[in-house]
Amino acid sequence: MYERVSDLKCQNTNLKILLSLGGWNFNDCAGAGSVTCSYFSEAVRTSENRQIFISNVIAFLRENNFDGIDIDWEYPVVAGHNDATAETPNDKQNLVRLVSEFRFAFLSEGTSTGRDRLLVTAAVGIGNSVVASAYDVPSLCHETTGYDWINLMTYDFHGSWETVSGHHAALYSTSEDETQYGYPISVSWALQNWLDLGCTGQKLTLGIATYGHSFTLENSINHDFLVGVSGPGAQGSGTSSPGTLAYSEVMLAIEQGTLTEIFDEDRGVPYAHDGQGFWVGYDNPRSVGLKCDLIKSKQLLGAMNWALDLDIFQNMEYPLLNRIATDLNIAYGVPVTDCGLAAVSNAPTISRAPTTIRSETSFQETCTSSDSRVTNAWCTGAKGCSPNSPYSEFCETTSGESGPSPIAIIFAVIGSLCGAGLLGSFICIKCKKGNKESYKKETITAPRFYIKSTF
Repeated sequence: MYERVSDLKCQNTNLKILLSLGGWNFNDCAGAGSVTCSYFSEAVRTSENRQIFISNVIAFLRENNFDGIDIDWEYPVVAGHNDATAETPNDKQNLVRLVSEFRFAFLSEGTSTGRDRLLVTAAVGIGNSVVASAYDVPSLCHETTGYDWINLMTYDFHGSWETVSGHHAALYSTSEDETQYGYPISVSWALQNWLDLGCTGQKLTLGIATYGHSFTLENSINHDFLVGVSGPGAQGSGTSSPGTLAYSEVMLAIEQGTLTEIFDEDRGVPYAHDGQGFWVGYDNPRSVGLKCDLIKSKQLLGAMNWALDLDIFQNMEYPLLNRIATDLNIAYGVPVTDCGLAAVSNAPTISRAPTTIRSETSFQETCTSSDSRVTNAWCTGAKGCSPNSPYSEFCETTSGESGPSPIAIIFAVIGSLCGAGLLGSFICIKCKKGNKESYKKETITAPRFYIKSTF
């Protein structure tokens, strides 16, 4: 399957194909993810674990001709998604470290192999509490050490797990919505929240769904928003999932006269009902066009869709996807013949790192000015240093000290140099000679590069 997907690059030279890792089920400790829900939290917990993860990702992506990885961790920190009952608060900064180290490792690998740098992106939550607890937004959106881009999952706001009807991807909210939910949850609000927290539009894509969430209304006569529901709507013949319908299923029911479509002008989205208690909210070409207008007005990077097979794919129609492509003036590359996995069969072989995740690391990830091990100050000499090598490591500032967090350290590979620090930030260097290790913390007062030494 990977090869067939990769060969789509033969049809579109602008295409980048990323491997997505994670998802709701993966991190649902109480459900399908009971075994896997802790994997992300454990993988980022120590420097050593992160290095193992990154090395294995690079090997797998190159072996299968992917252009990068998309981290779909749903969600860092949140109880029930990493630990069955407790929050995991260290996830928030450990994720920052992971993304920064991914960027540096991908840059180093691309430079050494002469290949395009791999990309690291994410699908992120948009709920008020999730964003506040899980994401250090300025750090994750940093130009050089944050994600290449971030896909906002601006859908699934509401569903049959709630007690009243609501559109799962309304463009706008009403005062009644805000009273019901406690804040103006909507696509436009979620986007503005990420922007207000410090992300730039060019780092963000807006999620657009090609499915709807449905309800069974308690009173079939009242088919409005915010009315009582008794559970999910009946499943469709294709999706076979109560409470969810593909856009193709919604449109078929409308065309057959089973459902009546109504466009809610206040919320900027359509919904449909059957007059007998079935209610579904979804997107159509008109509401997708409004969301594309928002993308352009906020100068976002683009749109993200979930999912291709839920649009009307028969006869290659894809009305929602084509509306996105048309409105955003998406340019397609020319078809080529010499591409696919065969074209990269001579790529350098990358040794896969051991898959064992160890419980602790030998190097402390913070250092202080009073650290008694600060002796042999500088590592100088050979090229090829890495913030995760056995010889040099960058550390965060301790609490109470002024200066940026570790994300403020910009890593850059320039010839034999590696690691550039921003003025006023702190850097901690670890040097190793035999069994002896020395550490030094420096305040960067002038542009400076730090180089690894092989003793």
